[in-house]
Amino acid sequence: MFTGIIEEIGCISQILKTPSGAAIEISCRKVLEGLRVGDSVAVNGVCLTAAKVQKNGFTADMMPETLKSTNLGELVQGHYVNLERAVSPGGRFGGHMVLGHVDCTGKIIKKYPEGNAVAFLISVPPELSSEIIPKGSIAVDGISLTVQKVEQARGTKTNMRFASIEANKRNEVEIKQSPGPVYLTAFKVSLIPHTLKSTVLNYKGPGDTVNIETDILGKYVIKFLTGTRSSDDTGNDNSGKGLTEDVLRSWGF
Repeated sequence: MFTGIIEEIGCISQILKTPSGAAIEISCRKVLEGLRVGDSVAVNGVCLTAAKVQKNGFTADMMPETLKSTNLGELVQGHYVNLERAVSPGGRFGGHMVLGHVDCTGKIIKKYPEGNAVAFLISVPPELSSEIIPKGSIAVDGISLTVQKVEQARGTKTNMRFASIEANKRNEVEIKQSPGPVYLTAFKVSLIPHTLKSTVLNYKGPGDTVNIETDILGKYVIKFLTGTRSSDDTGNDNSGKGLTEDVLRSWGF
């Protein structure tokens, strides 16, 4: 388990892709302190296992599914990544509960200064909309951030505009998509200067891909109340009654 507080920016020194997956070698210093073979490290928010620990970095293996469903599949030599070791018992819990199990990738739509901070507008698939709420926690490339605003996409062509859910105001942000029907959700987060310079978001901008993990507590609440999870695409039958009046009566309420 992780907390979303990035310890260090690592650099991809080597990546070897094969039909069965990939091996990634990351140059770093701080996360090597106490790191042993078999330990977990979050790389851009993806939980990986250290297969080798060297003097100037570590190596981890990645499955085809990891390469396909996260932005780790886009990495090449010289790219930077966020690194965080698994939280230790008794350690400080500075962010929120991050498991390292990425739900999807998002796309940065806009990056702009806002006071002493830098704001990002990030699009995600609409099925995650119920798991992203204003003032809630979200992990972006493994960074624990607070959602400031949630917006919905309107339109079906290549150019789309986002309208604020709260005030239903049009936002002058356009996103290019492939032709055909497109339905998206977007959320806004802001980073203070320290967080920005200490993470890879400092080097990313519109069009770049980020890993998204929604709050695990929110997922369990949705599962409990509705009997399903909005973003479940496993093919399992998750249809359930959820928390109904009959269920409450059966519990003695």
